[in-house]
Amino acid sequence: MNNERELLTRHLKELLELVENKDSDLSQVRHWIRYWWWDHPTGDEIASRLRRIERRLESLEPQRCALAEGDRADRIMHLVTGLEGKHREERRHITSWLSGTSHLTVVDPYFFSFSGSNKIYRTQAQYVESIIELLPKTLESIEVFHLPGPNRAIFSSIEKHCRKKNISLRNWGTTEVHDRVLIKNETEARALGTSFGGLGNKIAFVLDLPQEDLEIFRRELHRIKSVA
Repeated sequence: MNNERELLTRHLKELLELVENKDSDLSQVRHWIRYWWWDHPTGDEIASRLRRIERRLESLEPQRCALAEGDRADRIMHLVTGLEGKHREERRHITSWLSGTSHLTVVDPYFFSFSGSNKIYRTQAQYVESIIELLPKTLESIEVFHLPGPNRAIFSSIEKHCRKKNISLRNWGTTEVHDRVLIKNETEARALGTSFGGLGNKIAFVLDLPQEDLEIFRRELHRIKSVA
């Protein structure tokens, strides 16, 4: 009851302000009072409201969605199904996106890990080879955020490849990250629904990361690096 009284008091004060303001449009007051329901609306009242909403929607001009058009239309979301025969095709969604990347940030707790044979990677060597194949030829530097205690054999193989290709490799062990994210050239990012070891092995999505989220995420990664 107290909450209802406080709400009513606030609304009446706002209504009074509106009435006393000589520049206000009094039609707003009539609109306000018309929708001031003291009791729960009846079925007829609800139906009437819905009909008004429907008429309003029908009168609206068709709207266009920027995310469904142009060069971003096929980049918002992609399902990595893991279906037989689809693995290479699905990997191309990542490799084509990484094409031309000079600086790559990989956030994957299990990047330097191999949990055992699965339908995509029978051996640890196959897993390492697939990681190396994902790295674009234009790559100059790579940063990896992973769980502490990486598999030394996997780390050494990837480190050796980076030395051979003159790619700067830096890595940070941390327990503060969970989701898997790729950031290219510090300007675009994609979130992976699985670690690299699970790409094509389990059903997962690949999603574009909104720019605002990317900026916040990058600041957190910078903090992790600064305290490492």
